[in-house]
Amino acid sequence: MTNGEWIATGAKWSRWTRLSFGVVFLSLVHCGLSRSLHAQSVRRIELSAPANSESIITLPLGDKGVLLLTKTDRVSYQLTKYSAELDRDWSLSGQLPDNLDYVASTFDGHGAVYLLFSSYRLPICEIVRVSIGPGFAERFNLNVVERLQVTHFKTLGDGIFIAGIVEENPLLYHCHLSLRQARLLPGGERGAAIQSLEADTTNQRMTASFTVRRGHELKLVANVYDEFGQSKGHSVIEPKADYSLLSGRLTVLDDSTQLVVGNYGFRAMQANGVAASQGVYLSKIGEGRFPETAYISFTDFKNFFRYLGDREQDRMERKAQRRKEAGSDLRLNYRLLMHELIRYNDQYVVVAEVFYPQFRYQNAYPYGATSWYGWRYSPQSYYSLYNPYMWNPWYGSRGLSPQQVFDGYVYTHAVVAGFDATGKLLWDNSIELNSERSIDLQEKVRVVKQGDQLSLYNNYKGHIRQTVIRPNGMTELKPQLDITPVVADSRIQSALTDDVRFWYDRFFLAWGYQKNEGRKTVFYLDKIEF
Repeated sequence: MTNGEWIATGAKWSRWTRLSFGVVFLSLVHCGLSRSLHAQSVRRIELSAPANSESIITLPLGDKGVLLLTKTDRVSYQLTKYSAELDRDWSLSGQLPDNLDYVASTFDGHGAVYLLFSSYRLPICEIVRVSIGPGFAERFNLNVVERLQVTHFKTLGDGIFIAGIVEENPLLYHCHLSLRQARLLPGGERGAAIQSLEADTTNQRMTASFTVRRGHELKLVANVYDEFGQSKGHSVIEPKADYSLLSGRLTVLDDSTQLVVGNYGFRAMQANGVAASQGVYLSKIGEGRFPETAYISFTDFKNFFRYLGDREQDRMERKAQRRKEAGSDLRLNYRLLMHELIRYNDQYVVVAEVFYPQFRYQNAYPYGATSWYGWRYSPQSYYSLYNPYMWNPWYGSRGLSPQQVFDGYVYTHAVVAGFDATGKLLWDNSIELNSERSIDLQEKVRVVKQGDQLSLYNNYKGHIRQTVIRPNGMTELKPQLDITPVVADSRIQSALTDDVRFWYDRFFLAWGYQKNEGRKTVFYLDKIEF
């Protein structure tokens, strides 16, 4: 296949591929990373693409390679599989489902990638299962309700779980591909919001967690299902008096117990419809177990306010201390994107990124939006697939005027903290995120267990920054790594988009759109070794 065959002539595709601020999402670096290591490009390939078109979606598959999903025209797409050495294994073409949009994908970690096509206007969706070994695809059409805005998409074996919302009512669909029929699962109710879908492949179960609002009370409900959508358990976490549970993610401890981690807030602080997070809670749930919940206020953290600078940090800490001495707590108003809990030695490590949504008053669409996602332009629906800010009932989008346009999320800092089995805070630290901004809520920090320590990686002003955390919570900032000379090329005049992520072993994968000296736009894949 020639590079010219890769020219995409249709409308621009998912804004997920648009990183307007050049945000670099990074995760793992080889365990032997040190001052002497440097980055080098192992192999780079370039594919032709017309100017101002971003229609290629990149799906890294670890050591099994990478899959490119390309919109070739208004009604067609192409799938091309590359090996871990960036050699082309196979390519196949498909027809886009009538009037359906690409929404999401998920990789089962073994041999299949699942693509989801849906539409806000139509009561149908389509699943495409791609077998990455032999290179063939199967299509499954499912009936759903109209006006479904998809928020989560996960698979468990041949079981498909699709969560979404219709007019503020959460819905959870299940379909076993052997039956090819979608059905609604119980659990969603008005005033509720689905927080997460967590697949436990070891015990073959899927857990859906909901926040449920009753008057001024907000509690967390967790429903467990097997591959066939059959109920396998139900747990409820009731909040402490005067508290509300704002989010929750579940981690499997054993075959009968799960640990929920999320953020909570004072009930009285939620009255204006905007969630105000006060701290972190941890709760154990399981069959026959009464939830044991620990609440830890951010004012109990030693480094939570460090991102403010010395003077402002000192002012906030002194203010919090005065409130504690008076028998109360300083009321806070933070919004957090919670990571999956990490089990580290005999500790539980919580990582969360603090953000706030930014708006502008203008009769214009949010940056990064494309005609492919026209249905998202409504003032009530301009958010992405997984978005706890949109789907938490305390947050919502009610009250926005037609001129109030969402303009992205701004990240201030990330917090990382270690807890013991009882929920006692052992240590904490914070990492400045340099006010990074993006159209979607996505994790900007990657945490990796390396021997007896944790390493945190994030992009900081165009460099890879590594922060090492010892078991006692002490931190060490490693020298920054500059990958710009690796990704950039002397022939490149401008970069339209760039993304760099951990791929496998000691390799990163970089991709994006660039213009060369002849003003020709190319899409590139670059394998980088550290």
